[in-house]
Amino acid sequence: MGATTRAADVTRLQLGHSTQQASVPSACRQAPVCNASVYLQPCEPESDRRPKAIAGDPYRGTGQVMRPLRQVDRPDSHAGEGIVTKVSPWSVADTVSRLSALVTAKGLKLFAVIDQSREAKDVGLELRDTTLVIFGSPQAGTPVMVAAPLAALDLPLKVLVWADGDQTKISYTAPSALAARYDLSDELAGVDAVTDAVIAA
Repeated sequence: MGATTRAADVTRLQLGHSTQQASVPSACRQAPVCNASVYLQPCEPESDRRPKAIAGDPYRGTGQVMRPLRQVDRPDSHAGEGIVTKVSPWSVADTVSRLSALVTAKGLKLFAVIDQSREAKDVGLELRDTTLVIFGSPQAGTPVMVAAPLAALDLPLKVLVWADGDQTKISYTAPSALAARYDLSDELAGVDAVTDAVIAA
């Protein structure tokens, strides 16, 4: 009987079958609580339960559980170098209005004003007041993109207006960082003057 069992085990191993139940990674045995401060990636599919889908979580109801990938830096920690942040004495809404008006007054093109916090609210999520203002000059920006095609990833210029507790802040990529990235001169330095004018009392 023992020899027969061992022979069957050998046969199963040759066919790629294990004689023991495959272990499940410990990170995937229990789904951690969803945390907005981490990026998430799916683990192996669940076999015993399929939670109901909820707004904002594309993996719920798909038979997949989530595990943390890495901690996200706080927005005020400037998760990459070359970010300029200034404090505005105005509210987020007023700062966005001042920036939009100034862009238009300078003859620049206002491409978009994206209210990220409103978009989050529309899907049942909460986000601090956060608005992205995209603007620039096709006349000035086109030669830059002709010389450095990948500059189109950063153009038109983008200015983030966001609430940090009781403060309103303006953040954008430093012109010097863009110049170094695409081997430019000072074509994009005008954003410093624009943002200075926006926050001037």
